[in-house]
Amino acid sequence: MVSDDQPRPKRKATETQAAYLRNRRRLTKHWRTLWRTKPDRMEAGRDKATLAASLKVQEANRWLQDTVKEWPETFTAFELVQLAKQLPYVRKGRKRRMPHASLVRRLRSMDLIAFDPAKALWLNLSRLTSSAG
Repeated sequence: MVSDDQPRPKRKATETQAAYLRNRRRLTKHWRTLWRTKPDRMEAGRDKATLAASLKVQEANRWLQDTVKEWPETFTAFELVQLAKQLPYVRKGRKRRMPHASLVRRLRSMDLIAFDPAKALWLNLSRLTSSAG
């Protein structure tokens, strides 16, 4: 047992870990140099990546809107869980399930669903607004 006043012995990294860390340090140094010497090129790259991420989010939001339009006009909390589990949500090329609380928060912020406490039901706002208009 090592006491508090003695430093812990350092654990050696495996060769794979050491190679990974060497590569990360090399890349960091490379990027730092590019930011210092060619900031306009780096800003252009950042702008391009920001646009690509923005388009990805817009596409995901459009997909969610289209999917929620197919849901019933009202549903219970249990039915919402079942509907959420049926979503074929794909992220980073793999099918994943979005955490339920995160999905509900996202759908509410997009004004796609709302909870009616008087009826104890979730309302599908995309269906209600499209049928009213």
